[in-house]
Amino acid sequence: MPDSPQERYERIQEILQEAILRDYPNPERRGCVGDDVLKRMAERTRPVRDAQWEHVTHCSPCYREFLDFRAQVLERQARGRRTRRRALAAAAVLIVVGIYGYFLLTNRGGSSVAKRVPTPVAQKNLVSAVLNLEGQSQVRGTEKQPAGELQRLPRKPLALSIYLPFGSEPGAYEVRVLNTEDDAQPIATYTATAQIENGLTVLRLTMDLSSVSPGPHVLATRHDAETWRYFRFVVG
Repeated sequence: MPDSPQERYERIQEILQEAILRDYPNPERRGCVGDDVLKRMAERTRPVRDAQWEHVTHCSPCYREFLDFRAQVLERQARGRRTRRRALAAAAVLIVVGIYGYFLLTNRGGSSVAKRVPTPVAQKNLVSAVLNLEGQSQVRGTEKQPAGELQRLPRKPLALSIYLPFGSEPGAYEVRVLNTEDDAQPIATYTATAQIENGLTVLRLTMDLSSVSPGPHVLATRHDAETWRYFRFVVG
C-alpha cells in the first residue's frame, strides 16, 4: 500500500532532522551561540535567517539543544495536549520550512546514474543531505557571494535531494559538479529525474563528494537540452 502524503511528509522531516543532527559534529563547540541565544530563538514564532541561524543548522550540538528548547516552548504553549515527540516534529518543521526556506515533501524517487564517479557509492554508507536552490540566485559572471552565506554539503557519499528553483519543470536533468562555472571539464556528472511534489520540483540522486576538495564549488543543472543554470555551494 503506498505511503500517504502525511507519512511521506513525516519521513522527510525525520531525514532532514537526522541529517543535521548527524552530519555537523562540532566537538570543540566553535562559534556556538550559547543557551541564552538558543532560548530566544526557540521563543520566536518564525526563525530569522541570519548568521546565528546559519550556525545552528550547521552545528549538530546547537541544533540538538535548540530542538530541546523549542520542544519546551511548544509543550508549554500546547498545555500538555501534545507529546514531546510531536513537539520535536513541529520544531523540525520550523527549521526545515523557515531556515532553509521551504523544504517540503519528498519526491517519489528519481533514478540517478553517475557518469563521472571513480567508484560506486555503497548504499549503506550514504549520508542524507539536502541542497535547496529554490530561493538562491544563479551565478552571474564574476559575481561573488561570501562563503558563509552558501549552503554546505558534507564531504561524503550522499543521498542528495536537490530542491530546484521555483517554476522548474519536471523531467530529465543533467547535473554537474564544477570548481567554477567556466570549467570545461566537470568534477562529476550525473543524470536524474525531477518530480513535482506539492508544487516543488525535486531531484534525488546519489552524489559522492568524498574526493572533492573542501571549499566553494558550483552545481550546474540542465533540463533536457535547455541552457545550464549555475549555483554556488560549499563542500566541507
